[in-house]
Amino acid sequence: MDLDDELNRLFKDERLDIRVAPDADTHVVQGAKRVKRRRVAAMSAAGVLSAALLAGGAFVLAQPGPTSSQTADQPPLPVDNSSSSSGVPPTGAPGEPTALPTSSPVETRPLTPETSGNSSRPTTMPPTSTLPPVAPGAQLGPRGFANMALGMTEEELFATGQVQGPPKPNPGCISYSLKTASGTVWLSADKGVVGFVMRGGVATPERVGIGSTTESVEAAYADFDGTSAKVPTNAAAIYKFGFAAGKVSSISLLTDQQACVS
Repeated sequence: MDLDDELNRLFKDERLDIRVAPDADTHVVQGAKRVKRRRVAAMSAAGVLSAALLAGGAFVLAQPGPTSSQTADQPPLPVDNSSSSSGVPPTGAPGEPTALPTSSPVETRPLTPETSGNSSRPTTMPPTSTLPPVAPGAQLGPRGFANMALGMTEEELFATGQVQGPPKPNPGCISYSLKTASGTVWLSADKGVVGFVMRGGVATPERVGIGSTTESVEAAYADFDGTSAKVPTNAAAIYKFGFAAGKVSSISLLTDQQACVS
């Protein structure tokens, strides 16, 4: 018997026949209808849910936000410190403020100029001035000292009450000591007061005084030549400076044309 005969014999075997129930087609149709109804119901429910979500979102967007007065009237929310990152349990009874730990107080440091990233920044604040204290009214210049002025006669000078004698004679000039400051005033026979030579307790309007550094004088007077400079607001006068150890030891206010004070 060949293969074809064997297959024909097997296919004709009644044991392989599948018996169909008489109402099988009815059950299949009913099952298909049930599946269809379930799908329609699921689609309807999904549509209703989507419409509800859209309506709810529109309602939320349409609601006005709380006004500032309503926000201010709301009581503050309680703060739970029991789960703080420090791990320290709160102390005190419920409703009472929690005591802060005192084992690690906050360290306060004085403010200092920044030095990181720029090594040229100063670590301390520079002094505001190198000028020592000066008595009120001890300004020398631009036209005199106290109530004395360049060009005064000897009588006018004595009328100020600022000088004391006797006079000290010099070639073509005389000088008097001052009562209220360490210095002298010089007079010419034909030009009156021609200069004031001060050795302490005075300062110029540009804040250069006895004890100021050479750098301070250079910064105050652009035309400073090492010993003298023009008076900024009096073209007919000059300042002359004496130095000792790099600091001003004397200041003279002189008329530009005079032969008394060298």
